[in-house]
Amino acid sequence: MWSAVLLFTFAAVPVPMVQGTAQEAFTENFRVTAPGNPDARTVAKLCEAWRTHLRATWCPKPEVLVWTTKCDIVVHATKSSYAAAVGRGAERTAGSSLIDFKDKQVSLRRIDLLAEGGRGLAALPHEMTHV
Repeated sequence: MWSAVLLFTFAAVPVPMVQGTAQEAFTENFRVTAPGNPDARTVAKLCEAWRTHLRATWCPKPEVLVWTTKCDIVVHATKSSYAAAVGRGAERTAGSSLIDFKDKQVSLRRIDLLAEGGRGLAALPHEMTHV
């Protein structure tokens, strides 16, 4: 449901090139791992659409730049998998983002999302603002 609403919202955004399967998909800027529901390819398209939207909103002259460090998106099917990846405090969230720097350059971008319990991709827009 969320993906249909978000895809409709970003209908004017160019559709990015997505490669992969329902469990693992890739775009220029994202590497998505998902249990298959939601489909990793759909999540990858949503991530690119949100990235485009956020750049247009926050950057006066948004350039089309490919990130040198792809963002890993991991969709967890269970609370235990999500908690193991995110750590302390995971029980209060449905999404978590992590960015790391090395020598003043982004060396890691990662978003973990909890799909269990009907939460689906509800946390994706918020987490995208951080990476």
